[in-house]
Amino acid sequence: EDGQESLNDAINAKLEIDELDDFGRALELCRKAIDKGLDAGSKKFADDLYTGTLIDRAAMRTGAIVDAEQPDPNWRRIRAFAMRDLNEVVARDPGFGTVHLMIARLEQLPGGRREECRSCRYRTARPGERSYGPVTPARQGASVRSSHSG
Repeated sequence: EDGQESLNDAINAKLEIDELDDFGRALELCRKAIDKGLDAGSKKFADDLYTGTLIDRAAMRTGAIVDAEQPDPNWRRIRAFAMRDLNEVVARDPGFGTVHLMIARLEQLPGGRREECRSCRYRTARPGERSYGPVTPARQGASVRSSHSG
């Protein structure tokens, strides 16, 4: 199997996401495709798919904490996983304002770093920021419960 086949598998895995655990498979297939080698255009697409999948997973976790009437009792652990994904996105590309907004929302919670919260709010208002598309039907119906997180 070459890199392009793995990328096709990653695309299909992303389209079929139904629950939190499914994100990991899509991310793994993106890494596998990149490691096996892709032409420049496909590599950029795989990188973007990987970054977008991280953002989607972090958005699901963030929503489970900040938008829920009754936050998950394990919210601190969920926040840690969401922050790991968000920090990886920022390291890859700091231009996503929506990512900085999610970080700010998570840092406002008890035990969060308020100074980081203020810094992230500033970054969300910068002109020229990249936005991230609407919630996909797969994400809307996806379950935040998983047998394992990470």
